[in-house]
This record gives sequence, C-alpha cells and structure tokens, in this order.
Amino acid sequence: MTKTRNNNFKEMLERLDMQSILILGKDGFIGSELFNYLNDDLVTGTNKTQCDITQKSNLISLISKTMPDVIINCTGLLSKSFKDRYDVFKVNYDGVKNLLDVCYELGYKGKIILLGSSEMNNSDSVYGVSKKCAFDYATLMNNNTKLHIVTLVPSIVYGENQKGNMFIPSMVKAYKKGKIFEMSSGYQQRNFVHVDDIISAIEILINTDKDFKELGHYLPLHYPTDFTLRQVTEIFNKVTKKEFSFAYHRIPMRDGETEIFENLGFISYIKIGWNPRVTLEEGLKRCIQ
Repeated sequence: MTKTRNNNFKEMLERLDMQSILILGKDGFIGSELFNYLNDDLVTGTNKTQCDITQKSNLISLISKTMPDVIINCTGLLSKSFKDRYDVFKVNYDGVKNLLDVCYELGYKGKIILLGSSEMNNSDSVYGVSKKCAFDYATLMNNNTKLHIVTLVPSIVYGENQKGNMFIPSMVKAYKKGKIFEMSSGYQQRNFVHVDDIISAIEILINTDKDFKELGHYLPLHYPTDFTLRQVTEIFNKVTKKEFSFAYHRIPMRDGETEIFENLGFISYIKIGWNPRVTLEEGLKRCIQ
C-alpha cells in the first residue's frame, strides 16, 4: 500500500468521527494486507488463535468488550479437498454464523463486512459450498434482522505477499526459483483482482453513507476483463521479458474445476462506484519485484 493511500484513509477516518474497526482473521492474506494498510490505533486485528470464531463465547467476549463501529471478517479456510470438509465448514460457515448470531444477540448496530468467494456457485468445491452456506445465512440475517451486512464476493485475489498453491503465487514462486512452470492446458477462463482493489472496496464501504440494506447485501468484485490462464502466462512473459518457461498439459484440471468464470463486477460499480485500478500486468510486475 502506498503512503498516500494510507494518509487518505486516516483523513477519511477523521471525517467519520474516528470509527473503530475490528478485523477478524488479520493473519490471512487479505486480512494482513488490510490490517497493515489501516495500521491505526482505531483498528483491532485478531487471528484464529486470539479469537477462534468457531467458539461463540470468544466472539461474545470480544465484541461486547470492544463494540467496534465496523466488523470485517477476513477469516477463512481455503481447502477444496473433500476430506477437509469438516474443518472447512467449521471455519467458513460455523464461524460466520457465530459472528452474525452474536451481533444479533448483542444488538450490534455497526457495519458488518464479510468476504465471500466467486467459487460459491461451484457445487463440487468444499470451499465454495461452505462459502455459499455462509452467504445464504448472512442473507437470511440481513433480510430478517436489523443487522447491516454486506458480503463482498471477489474473483481470484492475488498480490505481492500471497502464499499457497494458487495459480499466480505458484507461477511467481517457480519463476523466482528458476524452474519451468508445469500447468494444465491453460484454456480455463479466469478473473483476477488485485488485493489493493479489494481493500479499496472495503474503504468505500466504511466511508459510504448508504444504508447497507439498500446495497442488497451482495457485492461482486471482479476485474472488467476475463483471461485464460494461457493469456496470463503471456502477460507474465511480457513482464519478465520471456525469462520464464511454461510446460502446458503437464497437470490435469482439478476435480470439480470450472472452465468458465462468470463476471458480474459491474454490479459493484453501479451500487458503490467501485472500479478496479490495478491491471493484471501491473499486478504481476508487483508480484515479482
């Protein structure tokens, strides 16, 4: 995050009478980037060790003590393996349900920002189904209580500090180690959004004077253009000046992996004026620096 953006955010907080913010899951990729960006006395960040959201009593203690103006849930367990389904649902669904139940029982009146996933429509993905269940429960609570909830649903998020075995961090890791990157045919269509643009959307929601009920709860965050994975490798070669080699057709598609991505990003532009600014080329440049 740039120093200018951080200064702008602090000025925004001053205009909002110094709102307090609670970030759940600050040690994850998006949570840590958001916490480092805000990095202010007004922000409380917790990870699962400090506040295990699968334990309702922990949330009751934390929220009743702090009563923040904004709660942002960045927790999540990213596993698509069927054998991990119990752990995945415990965090991604039970954790969100606990959070919303506690807010309802405590009469919480602030803003609640949840992070969903564009994989929610993939019924073959344990991760996607768990996120869809959490989204549906949040919709139920939003429609039947006075809670103010928005679920941000980003496409594939990437950025400089991302780890794990997702496509872009795996590609960057292979490049830095000087290895040939083995991949599938590369014809799957995907949509990538840089983590800075996710944080920009969260900033807009913190700043907005619109009632969350008016936003319709669901806000997709997608880049305007979809890419095949082969197109991503071509852009990566452009960024690296063809210093990197790819081996196509070496790895089969994962079980349940979708080929086409549904892009609904225009909804968020209409509702909150969110517009992603980091191009894929610029984002990949940042990842290898």
